Amino acid sequence: IYKTLEDLVTEDQYTAFFNKHLGGGTNYGGRGSIQYFNLALDKEEDIYEDLCSFNSTDRQLEIQLMQPVEKRDYILKELVETERNYVDVLNMLRKNFIKPISSIKEAEKKIIFMNIKELGENHAGLYKDILDSVTKKSRKRIGEVFIEHKDRFLRYGDYCANLPKAQQMLDHMCTKNEIFREEISRCELSAKEGKFRLGDLLAVPMQRILKYHLLLRELLQNTHQSHEDYHTVHQAYEAMLDVSDYVNEVKRDSEQRQIIKEIHESITGWNMPPGTQLADYGRLRKDSELKIQSHDTANKKVRYVFIFDKMVLICKQARGDHYVYKDSLKVQDYRVEDLFNRRLTVPRGTRWAYSFMLVHKDNIHAYTLFARTEERKNEWIEAFSDALDNVQPGLKNQYVHDVEMHTFEQPVSCAYCNKLLKGLFYQGYQCKMCHRPMHKDCIVYLTKCGSSQPPILPPRPPSLQLPSHSSEASRLSTTSLVSEMNGVHANSTFTPLAGDHSSLPPGIGGSNANLANNVTMGEESTGFGANNSDEKMPMPPSTTDLPPLSSLLPLTPCPTFGPDYVNIKMEEHPWFLGELDREAANAKLKNYPYGTYLVRTRVQNGEVVGHAISLRTTEDSKHMKINSSEGGGSALPGMNGGLLPLGVNGSTQYSLSDSRKFKSIVELISWFTQNSLKESFSGLDTTLKFAYKDLMLVKAAYDFTPDLPDQNILALKSGDVLAIIGTMQDSTTGWLKAVKNNRLGYIPCDFVVPYTQ
Repeated sequence: IYKTLEDLVTEDQYTAFFNKHLGGGTNYGGRGSIQYFNLALDKEEDIYEDLCSFNSTDRQLEIQLMQPVEKRDYILKELVETERNYVDVLNMLRKNFIKPISSIKEAEKKIIFMNIKELGENHAGLYKDILDSVTKKSRKRIGEVFIEHKDRFLRYGDYCANLPKAQQMLDHMCTKNEIFREEISRCELSAKEGKFRLGDLLAVPMQRILKYHLLLRELLQNTHQSHEDYHTVHQAYEAMLDVSDYVNEVKRDSEQRQIIKEIHESITGWNMPPGTQLADYGRLRKDSELKIQSHDTANKKVRYVFIFDKMVLICKQARGDHYVYKDSLKVQDYRVEDLFNRRLTVPRGTRWAYSFMLVHKDNIHAYTLFARTEERKNEWIEAFSDALDNVQPGLKNQYVHDVEMHTFEQPVSCAYCNKLLKGLFYQGYQCKMCHRPMHKDCIVYLTKCGSSQPPILPPRPPSLQLPSHSSEASRLSTTSLVSEMNGVHANSTFTPLAGDHSSLPPGIGGSNANLANNVTMGEESTGFGANNSDEKMPMPPSTTDLPPLSSLLPLTPCPTFGPDYVNIKMEEHPWFLGELDREAANAKLKNYPYGTYLVRTRVQNGEVVGHAISLRTTEDSKHMKINSSEGGGSALPGMNGGLLPLGVNGSTQYSLSDSRKFKSIVELISWFTQNSLKESFSGLDTTLKFAYKDLMLVKAAYDFTPDLPDQNILALKSGDVLAIIGTMQDSTTGWLKAVKNNRLGYIPCDFVVPYTQ
């Protein structure tokens, strides 16, 4: 029944992807062999099918599924079976490779295996949810399961984008390190008896993520519209198709960025504006040799031309793939004109016979460009037209929104269609006024703009007082507090091109570049900071006497170890969240700062089996089981002579390791808020810093850049998600205490809005 599914995924996703990227009309980006990639994909597909495919003779499910009676039942059974097999593959990578390998550094291991551990935890939870739904143990419908997991699937974007780097690192390490090569061989033999190589196994997650929408499409086609699951299955199919497109675009942009980086490194004789990279001018649309004639001179010169979304880059080709910078043009300052699709009257045998023009929008300058063939000329006209339409969408004058191409640092969905904006850079558009993200095709449908200029800043807070070692604020590393975030100064002077070319490399331009004077990048200084609107930030009022930052931290204090200490109820503390599995804990800690922790109740088969600490670290979330053992002492009475609170037992001791034991979980947590966890876990040199409920996530609604000397104020970029200490209502001065990238500081209250994960 499903024999064609494996073929469909190659046809619909991979072949189209590589053909689009490697055969999309750019010489620089098309150096690879499409045939090679097709062969590689066929190999990966065979490996995936061997490892994860459905087989009716496979081992029985943990819980007996209903006997399939129609095609829809078989699809559901395949979905469960293949998911279980995939979880086995992820576990095999962890058990047979990640844990045993010891001959390379942890940093190198992280590059090779990326986030395999996190994917394993995610899919263990997904498998359980799918199984519970299919076997009716849960009220969740199968479509709802996938909708709920959609955001977690976005992690595959980074995985697939970094897969080539991982495989290259693996090959490199095997070549130069004989001990590592032998270690890998032993690991491969222990996994499926050496049938698969590690490099091939690493490609399986990319194969799996692109299967879900195909299975859901089959399920949708075999679910009658009157079926109770039809609507949610349809939503799930749309969601997973969106994820599939997102993953493909992230991978494509990763490769596009690498190509742009290589182009940047191959060009000499130019200087970029401070803090600017070639990728900041958009995606590469086309590149090839053209003959160019400036209308200021009669000379025609052969040049190698690159066109990006925002810039035409003109170079002279040197040896090999090296170029010398000659000129650059801002796309939005020019229009393209076809010379009537006719060949100019030129001597027979002339190679450059098909021409078009780039004319300045103010008619002050023009270039004629000559191509070798009419087909090549038409490709260039189309590439320039596409780039111009990206920078200035065709119906811009009719739009309610003032939009611009925008790079979103985190995955974001369109404000109109709710589908993801795809890729790694310039994924879509953002309104300068209301900051809503949108696809180009959706701009016209967003008919209302909630125009909102950044609010007036409150009086600035005092300079940051670094906490002493004994302060509660010492839970944050002092070295991380003084590092400046986004510390690129806005005032950099250079000479632009003719017209408004202030964003192009300095000292470059067309023949009329001398018409422009030196300009200053960014907003004029307001004495405090700058925002992303066209209007200047207002001057803030005079400073008021806010207390030092270190005195404002409402972090959970360490209770005194008195006789009633063991009676403190665990459920009344801001770090206790009740019943929670690993996957749910990971989801809750996402976007929270390093050092955020929670305590959860562990449940297996419906029974409480203990407690665990979940801690957000620099890499991921760590989960530490709280051990309990009989202490041998007499039982202590509970509060008011009743039972002891949750997490307290008079005859039980609690610990993370045998090195130290406590009378209650509350006492254990309090100890490790002041003392490093390394005494129990050698590789975890940190304390428990922030109780989960002491923090609140907010999202920046506006850009905000403080003056560089203001070390106690954090920079914001629209769309940033960060944590504040306390709640939005805690601000009485207009400022909130916040933690961003492990740095503590103030942010203006009116520049952020509550954020829900």
